[in-house]
Order: sequence, then C-alpha cells, then structure tokens
Amino acid sequence: MEKNLEFLIDCLEDLSSEQQRFQLYQKALQKQSNQNQQSSGMKPPMEPSRFDSLLINQQMDIYCNQINFFSKIALQNYF
Repeated sequence: MEKNLEFLIDCLEDLSSEQQRFQLYQKALQKQSNQNQQSSGMKPPMEPSRFDSLLINQQMDIYCNQINFFSKIALQNYF
C-alpha cells in the first residue's frame, strides 16, 4: 500500500506539470488572440496533447482502487 501511495504522489506531480503546460498554452493563445486583433497573419500556438493527462488520471484511478482494496483488507484483519 505504501508503494501505491508513492506512485499516486508521483502521478499528482505529473498531473500538476501537465496542468501547468496547458495553462501556458492558454496564456499564449490569449496573448496571440489579443495580438491578432491588432494584426493578422499569425499562426495559433499548437495545443498540447491531453492524452498524457488522461493516462495520468487513469493511472491515479488504478492506484486509488488498489489503495482502497488493501485498506479494506487491512481493516478486516485488524477487527
């Protein structure tokens, strides 16, 4: 269970990094949108893939389910 908690913490850090990357994209898109209103011909920034975030979320779900499973077993053995 301890290892699953460590993995979950790692996933949370990875998810935070993905969110920061997407926020930077949104800021760049907003900045360009403001500049496009003044002049035309600029290409929009490339949207980051959301696939990594989906994988991280799925992995976190698996770790949470495993932690839940092991916790139930530990509590049943305790009582």
